[in-house]
Amino acid sequence: MSYWAVDIRNLAGKEFVITKSHRYANISKHDRVVFFSREHSKVEFVSYADVITVDHQTRGKYEEEERYYTIAGISGSNSLENPLSAEDLAYSLEKVYRYKMPFRHFCRQYVWLSKPDFETITHGWIYWARTAFGIFINALQTDQINRFIQEVAQTNPEILISYPNYGPAWVALREFIQNEFVNTAELFRAIHNDVDVLKNKFSVDIEFEKIGLSTDDNTKSDLLNDQEAFLSHFVSSLNLEKENIFDILSRNITQSETESRFEKIFGGTSWLLHAIRH
Repeated sequence: MSYWAVDIRNLAGKEFVITKSHRYANISKHDRVVFFSREHSKVEFVSYADVITVDHQTRGKYEEEERYYTIAGISGSNSLENPLSAEDLAYSLEKVYRYKMPFRHFCRQYVWLSKPDFETITHGWIYWARTAFGIFINALQTDQINRFIQEVAQTNPEILISYPNYGPAWVALREFIQNEFVNTAELFRAIHNDVDVLKNKFSVDIEFEKIGLSTDDNTKSDLLNDQEAFLSHFVSSLNLEKENIFDILSRNITQSETESRFEKIFGGTSWLLHAIRH
Protein backbone atom coordinates (compact mmCIF):
# COMPACT_ATOMS: atom_id res chain seq x y z
CA MET A 1 0.00 0.00 0.00
CA SER A 2 1.21 3.49 -0.91
CA TYR A 3 0.02 6.93 0.09
CA TRP A 4 -0.47 9.92 -2.19
CA ALA A 5 -1.51 13.56 -2.22
CA VAL A 6 -3.59 14.33 -5.31
CA ASP A 7 -4.66 17.68 -6.74
CA ILE A 8 -8.44 17.84 -6.31
CA ARG A 9 -8.78 19.25 -9.83
CA ASN A 10 -8.06 15.70 -11.03
CA LEU A 11 -11.10 14.41 -9.14
CA ALA A 12 -14.49 13.98 -10.82
CA GLY A 13 -17.20 12.17 -8.89
CA LYS A 14 -15.81 8.91 -7.57
CA GLU A 15 -12.68 8.74 -9.69
CA PHE A 16 -9.59 10.79 -10.35
CA VAL A 17 -7.46 10.79 -13.48
CA ILE A 18 -3.69 11.25 -13.70
CA THR A 19 -2.33 12.09 -17.16
CA LYS A 20 1.33 11.58 -18.07
CA SER A 21 3.30 11.76 -21.30
CA HIS A 22 5.67 8.81 -20.86
CA ARG A 23 4.18 6.22 -18.52
CA TYR A 24 1.26 5.42 -16.27
CA ALA A 25 1.07 6.76 -12.75
CA ASN A 26 2.20 4.14 -10.26
CA ILE A 27 -1.02 4.23 -8.26
CA SER A 28 -2.46 0.85 -7.27
CA LYS A 29 -5.62 -0.64 -5.85
CA HIS A 30 -5.83 -0.27 -2.02
CA ASP A 31 -3.60 2.83 -2.04
CA ARG A 32 -4.80 5.76 0.04
CA VAL A 33 -4.98 9.36 -1.18
CA VAL A 34 -5.53 12.77 0.33
CA PHE A 35 -6.83 15.51 -1.95
CA PHE A 36 -5.55 19.07 -1.84
CA SER A 37 -6.72 22.33 -3.39
CA ARG A 38 -4.09 24.64 -4.80
CA GLU A 39 -4.30 28.33 -5.53
CA HIS A 40 -1.05 30.15 -6.22
CA SER A 41 1.11 29.63 -3.11
CA LYS A 42 -1.73 28.25 -0.98
CA VAL A 43 -2.18 24.48 -0.67
CA GLU A 44 -4.95 23.18 1.57
CA PHE A 45 -5.78 19.54 2.29
CA VAL A 46 -9.51 18.93 2.08
CA SER A 47 -10.45 15.22 1.92
CA TYR A 48 -9.17 11.65 1.66
CA ALA A 49 -10.22 8.33 0.10
CA ASP A 50 -9.19 4.74 -0.64
CA VAL A 51 -8.44 3.56 -4.17
CA ILE A 52 -10.66 0.59 -5.09
CA THR A 53 -10.09 0.28 -8.86
CA VAL A 54 -7.34 1.28 -11.30
CA ASP A 55 -7.61 1.37 -15.09
CA HIS A 56 -4.89 2.34 -17.56
CA GLN A 57 -5.58 3.81 -20.99
CA THR A 58 -3.40 5.15 -23.78
CA ARG A 59 -4.84 7.84 -26.01
CA GLY A 60 -3.45 9.64 -29.03
CA LYS A 61 -3.68 9.15 -32.77
CA TYR A 62 0.08 9.07 -33.30
CA GLU A 63 2.82 7.67 -31.09
CA GLU A 64 4.35 11.08 -30.42
CA GLU A 65 0.94 12.33 -29.28
CA GLU A 66 0.23 9.43 -26.94
CA ARG A 67 -0.82 10.24 -23.40
CA TYR A 68 -0.99 7.74 -20.56
CA TYR A 69 -4.11 7.90 -18.41
CA THR A 70 -4.43 6.33 -14.98
CA ILE A 71 -8.08 6.28 -13.91
CA ALA A 72 -8.51 5.46 -10.22
CA GLY A 73 -11.89 4.75 -8.68
CA ILE A 74 -12.33 5.64 -5.03
CA SER A 75 -14.61 4.42 -2.28
CA GLY A 76 -15.91 7.92 -1.64
CA SER A 77 -14.30 11.16 -0.55
CA ASN A 78 -14.26 11.88 3.19
CA SER A 79 -13.92 15.51 4.27
CA LEU A 80 -11.17 16.20 6.78
CA GLU A 81 -12.46 17.13 10.23
CA ASN A 82 -9.51 19.44 10.82
CA PRO A 83 -8.33 20.63 7.37
CA LEU A 84 -4.93 22.30 7.44
CA SER A 85 -2.71 23.90 4.82
CA ALA A 86 0.80 22.94 3.73
CA GLU A 87 1.96 26.09 5.51
CA ASP A 88 0.31 24.96 8.77
CA LEU A 89 2.08 21.60 8.48
CA ALA A 90 5.43 22.82 7.12
CA TYR A 91 7.33 21.62 10.20
CA SER A 92 5.18 18.53 10.77
CA LEU A 93 5.67 16.70 7.46
CA GLU A 94 8.72 14.61 6.56
CA LYS A 95 8.21 15.56 2.93
CA VAL A 96 8.68 19.30 3.47
CA TYR A 97 12.10 20.90 3.59
CA ARG A 98 11.28 24.21 1.88
CA TYR A 99 9.88 25.64 5.07
CA LYS A 100 9.17 29.10 3.69
CA MET A 101 7.58 27.74 0.51
CA PRO A 102 5.95 24.41 1.46
CA PHE A 103 3.50 24.68 -1.43
CA ARG A 104 6.36 23.84 -3.81
CA HIS A 105 6.22 20.24 -2.61
CA PHE A 106 2.69 19.95 -4.00
CA CYS A 107 3.02 21.44 -7.48
CA ARG A 108 2.32 18.24 -9.42
CA GLN A 109 -0.86 16.32 -10.13
CA TYR A 110 0.06 13.83 -7.43
CA VAL A 111 2.95 13.31 -5.03
CA TRP A 112 4.04 10.40 -2.87
CA LEU A 113 3.58 10.60 0.89
CA SER A 114 5.03 8.54 3.70
CA LYS A 115 2.47 6.79 5.91
CA PRO A 116 3.24 9.13 8.87
CA ASP A 117 2.71 12.18 6.62
CA PHE A 118 -0.62 10.80 5.41
CA GLU A 119 -1.73 10.24 9.00
CA THR A 120 -0.52 13.69 10.04
CA ILE A 121 -2.56 15.34 7.28
CA THR A 122 -5.75 13.30 7.68
CA HIS A 123 -5.80 13.67 11.48
CA GLY A 124 -4.76 17.32 11.45
CA TRP A 125 -1.84 16.75 13.81
CA ILE A 126 0.85 19.40 14.32
CA TYR A 127 4.34 18.88 15.72
CA TRP A 128 4.08 21.90 17.98
CA ALA A 129 7.65 21.92 19.34
CA ARG A 130 9.25 21.73 15.88
CA THR A 131 6.76 24.27 14.49
CA ALA A 132 7.42 26.79 17.26
CA PHE A 133 11.18 26.34 17.00
CA GLY A 134 11.16 26.44 13.19
CA ILE A 135 9.02 29.56 12.82
CA PHE A 136 11.07 31.64 15.23
CA ILE A 137 14.54 30.35 14.29
CA ASN A 138 13.68 31.15 10.65
CA ALA A 139 12.79 34.70 11.65
CA LEU A 140 16.26 35.38 13.07
CA GLN A 141 19.20 36.82 11.18
CA THR A 142 22.32 34.69 10.64
CA ASP A 143 24.34 36.46 13.33
CA GLN A 144 21.49 36.01 15.81
CA ILE A 145 21.27 32.31 14.99
CA ASN A 146 25.02 31.99 15.55
CA ARG A 147 24.70 33.72 18.94
CA PHE A 148 21.87 31.38 19.88
CA ILE A 149 23.92 28.31 18.94
CA GLN A 150 26.92 29.61 20.90
CA GLU A 151 24.77 30.31 23.93
CA VAL A 152 23.18 26.86 23.86
CA ALA A 153 26.60 25.24 23.33
CA GLN A 154 27.78 26.89 26.55
CA THR A 155 24.70 26.45 28.73
CA ASN A 156 22.99 23.29 27.44
CA PRO A 157 25.23 21.53 24.88
CA GLU A 158 23.35 18.22 25.01
CA ILE A 159 20.56 19.88 23.02
CA LEU A 160 22.87 20.22 20.03
CA ILE A 161 24.86 16.99 20.22
CA SER A 162 21.96 14.58 20.70
CA TYR A 163 19.22 13.65 18.24
CA PRO A 164 16.81 16.51 17.44
CA ASN A 165 14.65 17.16 20.49
CA TYR A 166 12.65 20.27 19.76
CA GLY A 167 10.96 20.51 23.15
CA PRO A 168 14.12 21.60 25.04
CA ALA A 169 15.32 23.46 21.94
CA TRP A 170 12.14 25.56 21.92
CA VAL A 171 12.55 26.39 25.62
CA ALA A 172 16.13 27.57 24.96
CA LEU A 173 15.09 29.59 21.89
CA ARG A 174 12.22 31.24 23.74
CA GLU A 175 14.59 32.32 26.50
CA PHE A 176 17.07 33.62 23.92
CA ILE A 177 14.39 35.70 22.17
CA GLN A 178 13.19 36.99 25.52
CA ASN A 179 16.69 38.25 26.32
CA GLU A 180 17.61 39.33 22.79
CA PHE A 181 14.45 41.23 21.89
CA VAL A 182 11.88 41.60 24.65
CA ASN A 183 14.32 42.70 27.36
CA THR A 184 16.17 44.94 24.89
CA ALA A 185 12.88 46.59 23.90
CA GLU A 186 12.18 47.31 27.55
CA LEU A 187 15.70 48.72 27.94
CA PHE A 188 15.27 51.05 24.96
CA ARG A 189 11.91 52.26 26.31
CA ALA A 190 13.55 52.98 29.65
CA ILE A 191 16.37 54.93 27.92
CA HIS A 192 13.77 56.87 25.95
CA ASN A 193 11.92 57.76 29.15
CA ASP A 194 15.17 58.83 30.87
CA VAL A 195 16.08 61.04 27.93
CA ASP A 196 12.63 62.66 28.05
CA VAL A 197 13.08 63.34 31.77
CA LEU A 198 16.51 64.93 31.20
CA LYS A 199 15.11 67.06 28.39
CA ASN A 200 11.86 68.20 30.00
CA LYS A 201 12.72 68.36 33.69
CA PHE A 202 16.35 69.42 33.60
CA SER A 203 16.40 71.24 30.24
CA VAL A 204 19.17 69.03 28.87
CA ASP A 205 19.66 69.62 25.15
CA ILE A 206 19.31 66.03 23.93
CA GLU A 207 17.11 64.30 21.37
CA PHE A 208 16.44 60.58 21.67
CA GLU A 209 15.75 60.46 17.92
CA LYS A 210 19.38 61.44 17.26
CA ILE A 211 21.06 58.94 19.58
CA GLY A 212 22.76 56.05 17.78
CA LEU A 213 25.18 53.25 18.47
CA SER A 214 28.73 53.45 17.14
CA THR A 215 31.22 50.80 16.20
CA ASP A 216 34.93 50.73 17.06
CA ASP A 217 35.77 52.79 13.97
CA ASN A 218 33.34 55.51 15.13
CA THR A 219 30.89 54.98 12.29
CA LYS A 220 27.34 55.46 13.51
CA SER A 221 25.07 52.43 13.45
CA ASP A 222 21.27 52.25 13.76
CA LEU A 223 19.52 54.96 15.70
CA LEU A 224 18.07 53.83 19.04
CA ASN A 225 14.76 55.36 18.03
CA ASP A 226 14.52 53.09 14.97
CA GLN A 227 15.56 50.04 16.95
CA GLU A 228 13.04 50.82 19.69
CA ALA A 229 10.26 51.13 17.11
CA PHE A 230 11.23 47.82 15.48
CA LEU A 231 11.54 45.93 18.77
CA SER A 232 8.33 47.42 20.16
CA HIS A 233 6.45 46.34 17.04
CA PHE A 234 7.94 42.83 17.32
CA VAL A 235 7.05 42.51 21.00
CA SER A 236 3.51 43.81 20.47
CA SER A 237 3.03 41.24 17.68
CA LEU A 238 3.67 38.48 20.22
CA ASN A 239 0.78 39.58 22.39
CA LEU A 240 -2.70 38.51 21.37
CA GLU A 241 -5.90 39.62 23.07
CA LYS A 242 -5.55 37.48 26.18
CA GLU A 243 -2.13 35.84 26.23
CA ASN A 244 1.34 35.81 24.74
CA ILE A 245 1.89 33.67 21.65
CA PHE A 246 4.87 32.07 23.41
CA ASP A 247 2.53 30.85 26.14
CA ILE A 248 0.05 29.50 23.59
CA LEU A 249 2.75 27.52 21.75
CA SER A 250 4.27 26.20 24.98
CA ARG A 251 0.85 25.11 26.24
CA ASN A 252 0.10 23.30 22.97
CA ILE A 253 3.45 21.48 23.25
CA THR A 254 2.68 20.40 26.80
CA GLN A 255 -0.90 19.34 26.15
CA SER A 256 -0.43 17.67 22.76
CA GLU A 257 -0.76 13.89 22.79
CA THR A 258 1.24 13.48 19.56
CA GLU A 259 4.56 15.16 20.44
CA SER A 260 6.18 11.81 21.33
CA ARG A 261 4.95 10.37 18.02
CA PHE A 262 6.62 13.18 16.10
CA GLU A 263 9.81 12.84 18.17
CA LYS A 264 10.12 9.26 16.91
CA ILE A 265 9.41 10.27 13.31
CA PHE A 266 11.94 13.11 13.22
CA GLY A 267 14.42 11.65 15.72
CA GLY A 268 16.64 10.23 12.99
CA THR A 269 16.63 13.36 10.83
CA SER A 270 19.10 16.23 10.72
CA TRP A 271 18.68 19.21 12.98
CA LEU A 272 16.35 21.85 11.58
CA LEU A 273 19.23 24.30 12.03
CA HIS A 274 20.92 22.72 9.02
CA ALA A 275 18.13 23.75 6.64
CA ILE A 276 16.47 26.83 8.09
CA ARG A 277 17.14 29.08 5.11
CA HIS A 278 15.07 27.09 2.60
